[in-house]
Amino acid sequence: MQPEFHSGDELACRFVDSPSFIQWGRPHVLDTHQGVILKRIYNKPDAILCRSENKEYEEFEIPKNEILHIALVVGSIRLFSR
Repeated sequence: MQPEFHSGDELACRFVDSPSFIQWGRPHVLDTHQGVILKRIYNKPDAILCRSENKEYEEFEIPKNEILHIALVVGSIRLFSR
């Protein structure tokens, strides 16, 4: 079973202090010069490959020097309004 994230979900994240602790292939939040994104990430020599759970979106790369912070998603809560 894979986590599925929806708009409005609350995410619990843990900042990654060292690149050696990045868990490639798992969902991470990336703080970049262009904004914050939630993607599964994969290592490339000079970039990070970002993949969406939604197959309608193409994968893309972000140069490593444009990433300000990385946080691993460790949990989520979905709040339903009635």
